[in-house]
Amino acid sequence: MSFDYRSCVKVAIASIVIFAVLSNLLFLLKGATSFKDGTEETLYWKQFHELKKALPSDARIGYVSDKHIRTVFIKDGRVKMFANKEKSVPLDAISKKDKQAIVQYWLTNNLLAPFSISPTTDREYLVGNFSDPSIDYRSHIEDSFILIGDFGNGLMLFEESAE
Repeated sequence: MSFDYRSCVKVAIASIVIFAVLSNLLFLLKGATSFKDGTEETLYWKQFHELKKALPSDARIGYVSDKHIRTVFIKDGRVKMFANKEKSVPLDAISKKDKQAIVQYWLTNNLLAPFSISPTTDREYLVGNFSDPSIDYRSHIEDSFILIGDFGNGLMLFEESAE
């Protein structure tokens, strides 16, 4: 029995596609059962989903937190601050609290995609991501911002008032 080249290529491509679909299907089914309603992860995701729905599509968004945010990027295993590009700090020299603040900011940025979140407060909207839900947020934002949404667990949305 002889096979021509075209038939072999078609069978090979079809096999790859079938295995990829089956693999992804099993992964999705397994992943879907691991996220049950009421778990901490799904509640966290839902809070950001609700916040995202409250934002206008052209919103310019800033970020505020009770943790000090250092805008950083990592290059050659060293952390470099945007605020002072000349200064670089070894990754292991950053405190655990600062690392958590950076991760929390990056996570907020990713969960609110396609919006781009600036780590500054000079925007018309601010996402407040506070570690303590009962915090007095007014000490972290300017008086020109008003609370327009409290999504639970310290996640808040502020808008700059027109006045």
